[in-house]
Amino acid sequence: MIRGYPVGVPGWRIAAKLGVALQVKVFVVYDPEAKCLVGECNDFLPYLGIVTEGKNFEELNRKLSECFEMAIEEAFKESDSSPQVKPTMTLVGALP
Repeated sequence: MIRGYPVGVPGWRIAAKLGVALQVKVFVVYDPEAKCLVGECNDFLPYLGIVTEGKNFEELNRKLSECFEMAIEEAFKESDSSPQVKPTMTLVGALP
């Protein structure tokens, strides 16, 4: 089931301007030294690469949402476009 139009595929910017929700992939690892989750999303490249951390999934999701807003602003160079961004988080493991 598609939750939104995937960022990075052809036409994603048009879909966003039409108000379609956007889908991004976030890969998450646990950093045992820092005792936090680290999320990385490269779907907005070349506009903005996203890496942020949170002590739990709620904090990580909040910080990612802030980063997505910055990525949208960078991609569109305007503030009136604010599509909903729905992340799919995949826990890929822990840092060594």
